[in-house]
Amino acid sequence: MTELLIDGQAVVLPKGFNITVKRENPFITKNGEYTYDVTLDLDNPTNAQLYKHLNRLNSVLDIKEKRAAVLIADNRVYCNGTEVITGWTQDTVTIQIASGNSELNYVIGKDLQISSLKMRITDQIEPGNVNYIKKTYPEVDYCLPPLVDTTNNRIINKWSLSTRKYPEEELILNQDGTYWYAQPYLCAYLKELLRSLNYELTLNEIESTPFKDLYICNAEVTNDWSKMLPGWSVLDFLEQIEALFNVVVVVDNRQRSVRVLFENSYYQGVACSHVRQVTDIYEVELENEPEKDMHIMSNVHYKFPDSAYWRWRCLPDNLLKEAKRGTIPADYVPQSYGRIQEWFMDEAHKLNDTIFTDEGDGREYLYLKNLDGWQNQPVYVMLNEFAPLKRKEEAHSIELEIMPAEMGVVGMSSYSNGTPFEDLNIFVPTLGSKTSSKEGEETDSLPDWIEKNIKKDNSESKENIYLAFFSGLAEMKTLGGLKRYFPIPYTDEYRADGYGSIPEYYRTNNSGASLRLITLDKFFYQGIYDIDFSKGVKINSYDPNLFDPRRIFEIRNKRYICKEMEYTLDASGRKGAWQGTFYPIKISDTEADARWILSDGKWRDGGVWMDNGRWLD
Repeated sequence: MTELLIDGQAVVLPKGFNITVKRENPFITKNGEYTYDVTLDLDNPTNAQLYKHLNRLNSVLDIKEKRAAVLIADNRVYCNGTEVITGWTQDTVTIQIASGNSELNYVIGKDLQISSLKMRITDQIEPGNVNYIKKTYPEVDYCLPPLVDTTNNRIINKWSLSTRKYPEEELILNQDGTYWYAQPYLCAYLKELLRSLNYELTLNEIESTPFKDLYICNAEVTNDWSKMLPGWSVLDFLEQIEALFNVVVVVDNRQRSVRVLFENSYYQGVACSHVRQVTDIYEVELENEPEKDMHIMSNVHYKFPDSAYWRWRCLPDNLLKEAKRGTIPADYVPQSYGRIQEWFMDEAHKLNDTIFTDEGDGREYLYLKNLDGWQNQPVYVMLNEFAPLKRKEEAHSIELEIMPAEMGVVGMSSYSNGTPFEDLNIFVPTLGSKTSSKEGEETDSLPDWIEKNIKKDNSESKENIYLAFFSGLAEMKTLGGLKRYFPIPYTDEYRADGYGSIPEYYRTNNSGASLRLITLDKFFYQGIYDIDFSKGVKINSYDPNLFDPRRIFEIRNKRYICKEMEYTLDASGRKGAWQGTFYPIKISDTEADARWILSDGKWRDGGVWMDNGRWLD
């Protein structure tokens, strides 16, 4: 028997009721569970009462309710999610049911703007509370490092160093004005976003890495978290998080929970299901487009704005092809100065047309000129820090709209007993508030102008999300060479030394945390399951179980992962065989969590020590 419950009330199914339910694996398709169109008659009192509000609406766009919908057949829940009304007439209404990732991404998140959500407001910031610069996530949800607001020509979160009793230092509120705005940690923002959608983030594997220190550079100068990312929808944000860190957002609709899992460990410890009563299995004719975009096989690049800052940090291809190349040997040891500085003090290396690559860490440098007034002191630059990852010319391209913040030098004050003592030059994010789009001002026709201006009035300008790391107070040098501790953000594991005008570079952290794509590749993109996406197979099976498509499947003694399953239901329950699309995977017994009894009667435990002291592998 099949039942459909809308808002807890069973609807009357029509005669000849027939529906297809699709369950998809978010590892491949980013979807969850959903049904195709269900048409319900409104000529009975039960359905008429449930949908009496339709006669007051002019369009499906007017529907604000998101009512709970549960589809049950043979005492098994096939969909437990949200009702989506797709259309109606005077006598019928057509609905779909979306659950899991389908509900979160395509019902709640597809067109829902983050700015429309009810998120937290940090309106009680205490500027003198140093917890937000001494502590980091997860102890605190946001931080207060400095940021240059170029739109209003000011520094927000401007700390000063008070040397009231030298050599003891105390960070204090700046004495020439204050502007304090929360800079949410990215992981905390994701958690708060899901909370506002009534979901709980139960596991976020990004938090187990140094990248938990990433925060969103809030250039909107607001403490309302929902207003920090204008123009961004929930779906856009989740998809870009997945693209940046190579993770999968997995939704459990029944528990109203979300897990963020790395793609390269998605199947670790997942149970293995054995599919029985398989009547047919055959290969699928695949389209030319790849079934899944894998970072390890794709070209990856940031969507940089056109500015002088980013031109240095991501050189154009034609310039890279024309430039001469040189190397700084890995075993090169300086005698008196910094390693790179001393390299360019050699006259033989003062070449404007040659890019030198440090064999020690792969970073690239370019000599510019000699420092004015200083004999033999070179000025050089580290360049191409955020270059794209290039696999093959014909490879698929992944564009990232969440990217490093532009950094610039800014002077901070230091005081001794209330008197200016010396300046601190530090690198901080340098951003402006988002500007409105000029789309629609120049068009070929009046109708086009009207259409674009109407669209502009009803939408927000969407620009990149800018990130930086903040891992607490960092040691730096003042112009006088004294060591100080100050809240210093960074986007790379190296930063420029503010001492003097000689550009030298040194580490900002000991974990290698950086937003360089070559670093993200090492942390998140490497490691891939041995899945043959070119040999998809379809199976037909009468197995009565309702399988979770996120498992490993054993079908006729071979292992597969599932792309999707389709079940046909009628008023009596499941109808006929169900169909699934699968891809072969090579995976160890231990990782697949496979357990079975051997022919000799001994229990095989997939490569672990047994209670009797025996090792079975």
